[in-house]
This record gives sequence, C-alpha cells and structure tokens, in this order.
Amino acid sequence: SKPWLTGILKRIPYLGLLSLLTATLCAVATLAILVSSNSKDIKAWPSKAHPLQPTVIVAILSAVANSTLRYALAESLTLFWWNKALSGDSSLKDLHLSWAYASSFQRSLFSGRRFNTIALACIITTLVTFDGPLLQRSSSVATRSIVQDMTFDAPVTFDPLPRGYSGQKSLRGSNVTSLSLPFARVAKEFQARDDMHLDIKGCKGVCKTDIHATGLDVQCSQGTAPYNITLDREAWGTEVDIGGISFSREDSDAGAFNATVRYKNEAVCTGLLQTIHCTFRLATVSYPITIANGTVSLRPAGLNDTVAVLPPFAEFHGISDQLTTLGGVVLLADQLYKSEIAMLITVPIFSLKSNGSMSFTHLNSTDGCNVTYLNPMPDIQSGLRELMFRTALSLSNSSFTQAVPGTDEFNLNVYNTNYYYLVAGLCLIVANALAILPLFLGWWHLGRAFSMSPLEIAKAFGSPLLAKAGSNKEADDMVRGLDDTKVQYGAVA
Repeated sequence: SKPWLTGILKRIPYLGLLSLLTATLCAVATLAILVSSNSKDIKAWPSKAHPLQPTVIVAILSAVANSTLRYALAESLTLFWWNKALSGDSSLKDLHLSWAYASSFQRSLFSGRRFNTIALACIITTLVTFDGPLLQRSSSVATRSIVQDMTFDAPVTFDPLPRGYSGQKSLRGSNVTSLSLPFARVAKEFQARDDMHLDIKGCKGVCKTDIHATGLDVQCSQGTAPYNITLDREAWGTEVDIGGISFSREDSDAGAFNATVRYKNEAVCTGLLQTIHCTFRLATVSYPITIANGTVSLRPAGLNDTVAVLPPFAEFHGISDQLTTLGGVVLLADQLYKSEIAMLITVPIFSLKSNGSMSFTHLNSTDGCNVTYLNPMPDIQSGLRELMFRTALSLSNSSFTQAVPGTDEFNLNVYNTNYYYLVAGLCLIVANALAILPLFLGWWHLGRAFSMSPLEIAKAFGSPLLAKAGSNKEADDMVRGLDDTKVQYGAVA
C-alpha cells in the first residue's frame, strides 16, 4: 500500500483550484472587453487593422468559464464527499444525499431542510449556463452622433473680386448694359436655386466652419418720410409713395453701391414711411457655412462678418474701359428687387399701383389706405450675400486652399454595452465560483488522491471482492490486480 500523506501542499487540488481561477479570470476579461469596447467604432475596435466583435470574444470566454466551473465542481464534490466519509460524523444517509445532490439538479432544487453547500453549488452551476445569453445581450451596435473639432482644407480663395468682373457698360456712358459671361453663369445658378458645391477635405458628415472670401461690407442708416393718403376730391389722381426699392452706383466709387428701401409698416392713412439706406462695399468677409455630402449652405450672418474692407477705386467709361467690377451685381439686383409702390387716390376708393416684386413678396396686410408691408432689406442683404458667396466659389479652384477650423458631426456605428446584462452574467460566474470554493476546504485531511469510482467506494465499505486490495490503493491501482475478477448483480442460479 501507498503511504497516507496529508498536508496542504502535498494534497492541494491544483487542477480544481486552477479551474476556479480560470473562470474568475474569464469574468474579469469579459468585464474589461465590454467596458473597453463601449462607445468604440465597430470598424476600429480593438484596432483598425483587425476589427473584431466583442460578442465573439465574450462567447469564447463564457464557454471556457462554464467548462472550467463544471470541472471544478466535479473535483470539489469528490473531495467534499470523501472528507465527510473520513470525518466519522456523517451517516450513510448524509453520504447518499451528498452524492444525490451532486448528480441531480432536481434533488438539489428540492432538498428542503437538508439543503447544503453541495446543493447550492449544483444549482448555481446549472444556472450558470444562462451567463452566455446574458453576456451576448450585453453588447450591441448603436448609432451615435459624434461631433469632432477638425481643421479643414477649403479650396476657396479670399482674393478680392477681379476688376471688371461682373458686367459691361455702354460704349460712351456709365450705364451697365449686360453681365459678363462668368457672372451670368453665377446669376443663372442663383436664380435657379441650384445647389452650391464645395469639395472640402476632411469632412465625413455634416461640417460647420467659417471661410474667408470676397463679399460685401454693409453699412446702413434708418430714417422716415411722411405720407398722407386721404380721399380728398382735390387729390383726385394723386399718387402717394408708400414703398419701393432702388439701387445706385457711381463710377467714381466703383467698389461700392447703394440700396434704399421705403415701406409703410403702420395701418394708418397718415404717418411716416420707414426708410433704410445701405452702402454695400467690396470686402473680404467671413462666411459661416455648413457642408454635407459636398453641398454647402450658408448659415445666418453674424453681427459683423467683415474681415477687411477694400480701398475705394474708380472706373472710367470709354471705348477702352467698358468693363465694370460691381456694375453687373447692381444690374442683377435692380432686376430682381427694384420696386415702386404707390396709392392712387380715385375718390371714393383707393387704387394700388405697383411694379416689382416687393408689392407681393413683402405684403403684410391689405385694407385700403391701411395696407402695410414688411421690411425688404434683410432679404436683399441675404440674397446679395449668397450671390457674392456663389461668385467666390466660382472663382476658386483646388490650386489654393485655406485651412479653417470647424466641427464635423457624423453618425458612427459604435458598440454599446448594457451593464445590466453584463452585471447579471458576471454575477452568475462569480457566485458559482464562490459556491464551489468551500467544497475544496479540507483537502489537507486526505492522504491520497480520491475519485468516485465504484471500486474505491466498495473498498471503503468493506466489499469482500476487494478484500485483497491494499487499504490505501487508488482505483487505478486496484484495477491492475483485479483484471480477471468477474462480477454479476442479482441472484445467481
């Protein structure tokens, strides 16, 4: 017989305890993976070169944890049963129930008052199989809106508008007669409301930035003008000015032009017209823009977007100098916005006489002399601002870029960790490991390796068939000397 050798280190169940440690490490690794992958780009986790779904790794770790827990349970149950058998305090019923709970989930679940650590460990080990679905559900893919600070390369020049760019004057006068071909294309796109395009580098979603380009500095002043609309027979046929839009320019100050609006904003027959006079001057301005899929749109202007105003310059008229820098812009604005509105007194009624778009685009109320209009100047400024921005885009190409700071907002598919499912799955693993661990206690009382082999149990209970086997032999050692021994259960004839 082999000697009976007890001791903590001599009899320590390395494989069983290592299995528990492995299951615990799998739980820690699962936690680390799901926490680290949370909110990460699905195309860049764990790396752009080798993206991998967290659920794949979690499934492997869950399978390893469950397998090692089942192995640890089997090892611990053997040690626990033999410790009870060696203690001398256990009845045959106790040993039987310990074996029954270890081999049957049903017996463990309905153990009642005899519920013990074996029953608990067996129940939790059975339930731990649910950690797989829980941990799988703990990671999913979600779409999130990401806003990043970026620096973009915008192919937009901030050079001033070229001299003589927009139109052509009459042969011997200062009147502008036509648009230049490049500006005519811009005007056509502006009137057709075509999309504006800008190939800005580094933009993945919806990008916002401010770019510097040629534009118009605007300086305005406000005033009033009296009007009197009465049904007086003496005023029969009189036209009373109640609104209008006009533009003017001078060759002596060719880098600027003027716009004046008048509008009746009060529903009274006698009062004051509101007047606004604005001077538009060539300048470098800042344009707040939004870009999405290569299409650019202007955001509302700030209180002062002017970066630098160009110095005044003059243009001359004659055979050798027929081109105009801003004259074409004024000609187009005149055709788009110029309006005159008057109230014609025809007793006993009023008649409205108008031409131009203001009479219907900015009409606010109608009731004889109580007719009112909205201020058209904001729309004029907005339209001219867009027209100049389109002009700046048409003058730009990829040979020049300006680096501009901005933001890039885009939708990103990211991993989303559900911590409720994660905690539930990890609790099953940890609870299972804690339930199994006490079953190992007392291994130092066993002097050799034990198993639940029928031969070992039969030898322990004094079976005559095993009387010749050594008292301290393990099951494998006993089998070697009993190779030819025949057994049969039941009555033998």
